[in-house]
This record gives sequence, structure tokens and C-alpha cells, in this order.
Amino acid sequence: MNYYKRRLAKVADYESLYALISQTFYEVSGLRNIEDGLLSPYEEEMIQSIQFMYQNRDVLMRKDIVFNLDMLIKRVLLKNGDGLDTCIAYLSYFLRERLITMDDSQLIDGLMRIVERYTKEDVLECNMDLVLTTRSLGKIAEFLKDKGQNSTGIDYWLDFKKKSRFYSNFD
Repeated sequence: MNYYKRRLAKVADYESLYALISQTFYEVSGLRNIEDGLLSPYEEEMIQSIQFMYQNRDVLMRKDIVFNLDMLIKRVLLKNGDGLDTCIAYLSYFLRERLITMDDSQLIDGLMRIVERYTKEDVLECNMDLVLTTRSLGKIAEFLKDKGQNSTGIDYWLDFKKKSRFYSNFD
């Protein structure tokens, strides 16, 4: 339906039908809404919600996307549940895809806190995929630095990226 959205949008009741299909998807998948998946302790449910949100970014309201991304950032900051490495990787991906922009000040603030809070030792302590997470944190730090942000966390990850090429040279 997303692929043919322009054509289908002209059809009567498209939006209500799309909402019904989305709701049915969540009932079948065991999730009631995106927030339930983002708050789930299970990585698979969280990934389903993130993917659903990304695939439907053109239909979802911007404020809802920002709200959900903020929830994802808070999950990472709280070191809450499995899949923290996946969350950080998706946040890096959303930066690259411009789903997060400098206009989203609360999200940028959250990303700044993430690069401040995590070090290589934290990544290991939380049993995250070291290569995936360090690569993603390096990309987030690079984005923030390119946009004029400065912090010790940004400097740490940029320096780590230079010194630890084994973990982060897969760009």
C-alpha cells in the first residue's frame, strides 16, 4: 500500500482502510501499537516496531515519529532491555536517511547524551555487538560534529574510530 500510496490516496476511504490494516497487523503480530514494541523487553518486537515506523514514515505524522524516536533514544540511555546495539544502529541509519534532522532538537540532545554516556567498556558491559555499535556511534558522532556540535563524547568516538580501525573501518 505504501508503494502505491499516490494512486491509492485518491480512492475513497484510503486513510481509514490503511489505519485498519495497520491495526490488524499489530494485532496479528502481538503488538498493540508502535510504542508497545519499542518498550518491549524482546528485541524482535522492538525491531518490528522500528521497521513498521520506518516503512510507514510517509503516512505517520511527524510528531508521532519524533515521539517514537525519542522513546527509542530513552531506551538506549536507560540501557533498557535487549537490542541496544540494534537501537543505536537504527538511530545512525535514521540520521543518514534524514529521519532525524538538526531541527529535531530533543532528538539531537538525546543523541548527544548517547555518545556522552557510552564508551567501549559500556558496549562490552551491555553485551552489545562491538563492531556494529562502535561503528554506529562513530557515525553518529561524525554527523553531530559535521553539524557543529562539540562534546567529549563526540571526541571520544571520533578518536576511537581513528585508533580502532578494526572495529570501525567498514564505512
